[in-house]
Amino acid sequence: MNYHLLASLMSLHPDFAIFRRFLASNARDLLRLQGEILYLESNLESIIADDRASGDPEKAEFEFCIASLKGPPHPSREKGLQWEKQVELGHKLSAYSQSPSRTILIGKMFVLTSRRL
Repeated sequence: MNYHLLASLMSLHPDFAIFRRFLASNARDLLRLQGEILYLESNLESIIADDRASGDPEKAEFEFCIASLKGPPHPSREKGLQWEKQVELGHKLSAYSQSPSRTILIGKMFVLTSRRL
């Protein structure tokens, strides 16, 4: 049966539509995103600690003023590093948060697995 015919049949009888959930692949991808988020958080915490300890008055403002943190393009990459890392972390968090249905799916998978034990 071809995809067009199958799609037509599914549209006529939605109760019989079956789609794969790719549980293992989704779980693996969520774990990858979690690992990347943890790695970026650790990097950001190190950058923040270095900025605090630097004695640089401009970096000292980063904790208290988003305008200073974001600032104009920093002349040195080092001064813009905290902002860049925060933006990178924000993108990963967004990707992770955009998948609540996958998270629910994984939660159901865990419940089903737990019941079998």
